[in-house]
Amino acid sequence: MIGIRDVQECDLPESLKYLISQIGYEAAMKLQEAFCGRRIHVPIGTDNEQGGKQKFEAIAAVAGEDAALKMIGMYGGTYIEIPTCKQAISKANVRFIMDLRRKGKSIDEMVEATRQSRRQVLYYLQRGKAIKPDNPI
Repeated sequence: MIGIRDVQECDLPESLKYLISQIGYEAAMKLQEAFCGRRIHVPIGTDNEQGGKQKFEAIAAVAGEDAALKMIGMYGGTYIEIPTCKQAISKANVRFIMDLRRKGKSIDEMVEATRQSRRQVLYYLQRGKAIKPDNPI
């Protein structure tokens, strides 16, 4: 099954691209995987507010202490939304299925390779045909 790490960086939401530029790809991907679609509170410091230590430790446990400290510097005292990246993952699915199609794989082989339903594979194939070769997704 296609996941966030199979997505081309150019297809990611701007908010996640910015987070990657600030804390690094690996840390941002770990945050996305752990908090996908959730709103998280970034504390002002590591222990200077009610619950700040626990919030810092929760972020640090996922993304690493360096990334958590950078996030405090950027977003301390605010909430940030961690995107689901559904559109980017959908584009990655279309690319993968179209690649399988170019390799001559059957629908059943595509279903097995992607762990998607037959209906979903057919949907992605239909979507892939609508994309012009000079405008790849």
